[in-house]
Amino acid sequence: MKPLEPLRADHRFLQKMLGVILPGKVESPPEELTRISRVFRHMGGSWVGVFQGSADDLDLIKHLLKTAYKAGLLTKKGKW
Repeated sequence: MKPLEPLRADHRFLQKMLGVILPGKVESPPEELTRISRVFRHMGGSWVGVFQGSADDLDLIKHLLKTAYKAGLLTKKGKW
């Protein structure tokens, strides 16, 4: 059985959300995922709530990802 990449569940979830919300627009280095996770918790978000399907926590993550993208805080993929 292959280990999951990345190892952290919050990072895997954030990568999947970035792929859904901003498909093909951003890279997802671990440092940025850690920063997003930290801000999410600081703003009152709960990872337990996310994994249990809390709509409020999912909305907060979507808002954070969109805001970080618009503010230029996420590494954008280069255009060919």
